[in-house]
Amino acid sequence: MDNGQFSVNQDGNLITCRPKGAFDMELAVQYEKNFDQTVKKLNGQNWGLLSIYNESASAEPAVQQRVWAQLNWCLHHGCDFMAFVVCNSLQRRLVDEVTKNLPFKDLQIFQNEDQALNWIKDKLTS
Repeated sequence: MDNGQFSVNQDGNLITCRPKGAFDMELAVQYEKNFDQTVKKLNGQNWGLLSIYNESASAEPAVQQRVWAQLNWCLHHGCDFMAFVVCNSLQRRLVDEVTKNLPFKDLQIFQNEDQALNWIKDKLTS
């Protein structure tokens, strides 16, 4: 399996994350630090998260638990809307698991990046 990597980008009040490959705990911790620095730039405003898993993102069970904890943190630090882009049923199940019992204002799963981007931008501006 490919070693994991990621990118985290901010455009206004939208954060876009692109995990790729296999995530282990070391990479998850690195990702969290980068993500935290990005969210701090929002200075307390409400924001949305677009996670794009269309390049074979996967994670071991311990990392999945850590992702749930991070998304819970997001929920309590201004993230109102979440959009995920997945390319297969395994990724969809991963998203279902890591978002279980997290009451965001709205959360959607897409198979098309443009649709996800349009949806979340609409949510953030309405």
